[in-house]
Amino acid sequence: MQRALWIPIDTSNDDSRPQCSSPRLYDSDDDDDRTFATRARALTQGLLPSNLLELTMSGLVEKLKPHKPLHEGAKVPDGTLLKEDNPEQATVDLSKIGGKYIIIGVPGAFTPPCSSHVPGFVEQASQFAEKGIKGIYVVGVNDQFTMAAWKEKLGADKAENVHFLADDTNSAGMDFDATGLLGGVRSQRYAAIVEDGTVKSVWVEDQAPSVTVTSADNVLKAL
Repeated sequence: MQRALWIPIDTSNDDSRPQCSSPRLYDSDDDDDRTFATRARALTQGLLPSNLLELTMSGLVEKLKPHKPLHEGAKVPDGTLLKEDNPEQATVDLSKIGGKYIIIGVPGAFTPPCSSHVPGFVEQASQFAEKGIKGIYVVGVNDQFTMAAWKEKLGADKAENVHFLADDTNSAGMDFDATGLLGGVRSQRYAAIVEDGTVKSVWVEDQAPSVTVTSADNVLKAL
């Protein structure tokens, strides 16, 4: 036999506001009380998963895991969702792209160094395609609309298989503190050749404003 505290609600008051009567113990063997308890369980059963705490904690831990930076031989992080400038395709999972492609990381859209870095890949997109490159993905820690506007400004919206992606959650793990220069955390300047989700080659500039090892000409020579 189970016993629990039950506080009956009295609604017979003139002002129609619920009033609490004196609490009493209800007995699960009593028909009326058992009906009350059964109904209460029926109302709450199934509304919340029994492992709610476990699910919440696992999700929190996953979000707190640091992203490992891209390096040669590494796998592109599974579930890397980057916002595509095309509103009909809200996300792109780079780890699921088959074949060979290039990721270009830039510190900031519309900045002079980045605006001189990216056009080389756009202009030579056909040469990269001849080398087996199926797509070129320009990735910046900016929002979707900024990347889309920058793509149009550079005339890259007319280039085939060149995509501008917003990595505003830094899922690539290639960030650095650019507070003094750009006002916050930004992506390093890098270029990576990826094949079936595995990084084959990667170049990272020692100084983000520089465009040397990550230039289109240098990457093209490596193919």
